Amino acid sequence: DAAYALTQPIGFTDFVKKMNEKAKELHMKDTVFSNPAGLHSSLQHTSAFDLALAGRALLENPYLSKIVSTKEIEIADTQYRIFHKLINVNKLLGEIPGVGGLKTGYTIESGENLVSLYRRPDGHELIIVVLNSLDRFEDTKAIVTWINQNVMYVTE
Repeated sequence: DAAYALTQPIGFTDFVKKMNEKAKELHMKDTVFSNPAGLHSSLQHTSAFDLALAGRALLENPYLSKIVSTKEIEIADTQYRIFHKLINVNKLLGEIPGVGGLKTGYTIESGENLVSLYRRPDGHELIIVVLNSLDRFEDTKAIVTWINQNVMYVTE
């Protein structure tokens, strides 16, 4: 709903056009958008690499980076009379040290998807992209475990 609400000031068609322009700017060569929310469309496609590029760009914005890594927050209306608790869909936030937001998704056609930031204890950052999964959270956990057991950085 939020993605469609964002289209209102300039219109659906112009918004999607700007999304595709931004994808080109980010060198997302295998991405075409046809709607703002990532809902299934035969005209729309992307790749794991392109989603990692988008994730990297999002992380450059400290405000957006904080939003996608927030596990839960309570917000109020402007009169502070009505409060709403918002809970992030990403179950890994706060469960695995070093895992930060980025983007969860699911459609019947694409399965479960998850783009995550993983900040290793040594400070190195990696973007993990899981697509067409039956359990995006367990698959991401398995990748984090594999990284920790198999990836080493050597300095000379």
